[in-house]
Amino acid sequence: MADDTLTAKQEVKQEVCVKEEAKSEAGSSDEIKGESQAIATTNGGAAREDQIKKTEVKVKVKAEATDTETQTVKAEVDVKSDTNGGAASEKAVTPKDETPAVVKTDPDLIRKIINQVEYYFGDANLMKDKFLQTKIKEDNGWVALSILLTFNRLKSLSEDVSVIISALDESTTGLLQISMDRQKVRRSVDHPLPNQTEEWKVELAARSAYAKGFPLDVTLDKLLSFLGSFGKVDHIQMRRDREKKFKRSVFVIFVSKEGCSKFMDQEELKFETDDAEPLLRQMKDDYFNVKKEARKQMKGNKQKEKEEERIKQAKATEDEFQAKITHGTIMVLSGFEGKMDRQDVKNFFNDKDDCGTVVWVDLHEEKKEVRLRFKEENQAKDILEKLKDPDTGKVKVLSQTLEGLVLEGDEESSHWKGIFESQSRKRKAPGGGGGRGRGRGGKRHRVSTCQYKMAASR
Repeated sequence: MADDTLTAKQEVKQEVCVKEEAKSEAGSSDEIKGESQAIATTNGGAAREDQIKKTEVKVKVKAEATDTETQTVKAEVDVKSDTNGGAASEKAVTPKDETPAVVKTDPDLIRKIINQVEYYFGDANLMKDKFLQTKIKEDNGWVALSILLTFNRLKSLSEDVSVIISALDESTTGLLQISMDRQKVRRSVDHPLPNQTEEWKVELAARSAYAKGFPLDVTLDKLLSFLGSFGKVDHIQMRRDREKKFKRSVFVIFVSKEGCSKFMDQEELKFETDDAEPLLRQMKDDYFNVKKEARKQMKGNKQKEKEEERIKQAKATEDEFQAKITHGTIMVLSGFEGKMDRQDVKNFFNDKDDCGTVVWVDLHEEKKEVRLRFKEENQAKDILEKLKDPDTGKVKVLSQTLEGLVLEGDEESSHWKGIFESQSRKRKAPGGGGGRGRGRGGKRHRVSTCQYKMAASR
């Protein structure tokens, strides 16, 4: 039985002989792959139980002619046993440039692969994709399919380079070029990236739209299918919040203004089902202008609220301040000659029965002015009226004739603010008043009983 098997294999080797006539006078040679299957049978017709392992036979055929060169033909032979006793057969391998059957039978996969790879090299993505920009610079624009297959979305469609290349062969946009070894792609030199001029920005805006109202669980494929029904889509951005949750809205860039216009001109548009809510649609620029105006309005409202709160706080502070003031208690006397003594001025008023009580005196020698603060509200006003000369309206104090007035309004408030600030500084200063055991003289020095006895014994 073994001899019979070897005989069958030898017969197959002899049958796999391919000759091809010269295709050009220049003598170009082509390489062809073939796949053959042979079924070995026995003379007695009994079936063989074990399958003969697959072998690869390389056959070199030289065709001599005056104007042609040597051509090489490769064939793969798979020898199997035929339980029915048939003769050896041969099947040719699919040529390298022939589209794989899986792609031929799935036009939807072809479309998805083309859309995805053309998206990578499209204007919207390539202008901002730093990784691809780096790879493009490394090899005169070429990017290996092995690199593109590290991108999850393309990888989910197919991991077979031949499938992807064969699908790209079907593209009609002219955006991509495929390398001679069919292992790399690049953006066609006939389609350079546009310069980001003002005219380009206006044209881009005319084909960019915003839409809201999609289901939370919608997929990018469904969006591409839906939006692609109005025109070829260049880019879709599914908008998400900080938690990566879909906001039910997208930005879409169509390849042409006509596609965008068709999408926007629909009177009412619903996604997938008639009972779905109508989509809210705007041109992308209009969406941002509305948002900008809304933010501006919100900012204005916040500033207004902030200003109202500031005014409210200021009023509360002013009311609190006014409540602390003892109104009508600050008398100003000006026009002193020579040196003034603060205590003398204070005694002048306090020694009189009908001149109230002066609690503080501020002396300003450079201004020849003294300010007195009385204890009771409106006391300064009442006393000044008593002391004024009815003819001249002046006041006689310590044998000097002086001008006198009582501070009111803003002048009074300003004076009291100075008083409160001075008091605050004194409280904050080291050794200031307000603490237990502290007085106008500063810290109280403590002396222990032992120290006291030692000092007394000396």
